[in-house]
Amino acid sequence: MLVRPSLNDEDITEKMGGISIEHPGALFAVADGMGGHLAGEVASMLAIEAIEESVESGAFKSESRDAEIREIMENIFLKAQNTLIERAKEDPRTEKMGTTLVMGIISQQTLHVAWLGDSRCYHYRSGSRLNCVTKDHNYAQMLVDAGRITMDQAFEHPGSNIITRSLICLEGDDPTPDYRNMEIREFDRVLFCSDGLNGMLRDREIEKILETEKDTRSCVVKLVSAANEKGGKDNISVVLVDVIAD
Repeated sequence: MLVRPSLNDEDITEKMGGISIEHPGALFAVADGMGGHLAGEVASMLAIEAIEESVESGAFKSESRDAEIREIMENIFLKAQNTLIERAKEDPRTEKMGTTLVMGIISQQTLHVAWLGDSRCYHYRSGSRLNCVTKDHNYAQMLVDAGRITMDQAFEHPGSNIITRSLICLEGDDPTPDYRNMEIREFDRVLFCSDGLNGMLRDREIEKILETEKDTRSCVVKLVSAANEKGGKDNISVVLVDVIAD
């Protein structure tokens, strides 16, 4: 299977504009920091570095199966949290830092997703409705789960800004992410984003852009532009992955 991600990487130019995702697969992630400008920036950077270190150390093996991939992802979240804890001990300016983290691994024909916080992963298949793979860890989602508000109301609810779970520099906090996996096919699109995107655009607006803008990078530009036109109240991070061959 090949994918075409919206990333600046020399590998993207290989193999007809895509990258191979044979075992052990390809990994994508978005982290959105919290705790003030400095602390949030440090936290998100450390989370991504924890992922990079795990990949470079050979955490993913060609023979890794679904259950093993889930365990590996959970270990990465634990590593990231421990890194945040150690940095906070060294630098008091970062003692309240935290970050959301959504991470996806595409291996063979399976999408594995692990997350903490409200950064999202979406799956889009032509002819089907946009599917939000993740479920936000915020107060608005808790109200939805309790039947007190609808998902449509949650979009404008102030509780959407209150994060209930994330990677934070607090010893004893559980860094185990939620997890889902699903089959993917040729021509599917997988979108990872911070709430700077889905906090400005409703799912149906995101779906329309994914449906109409076929070029990978152009689609990302249009998503970000549309969010900014709606107000752009937060940082917008977007990674779009197109499955282009079996």
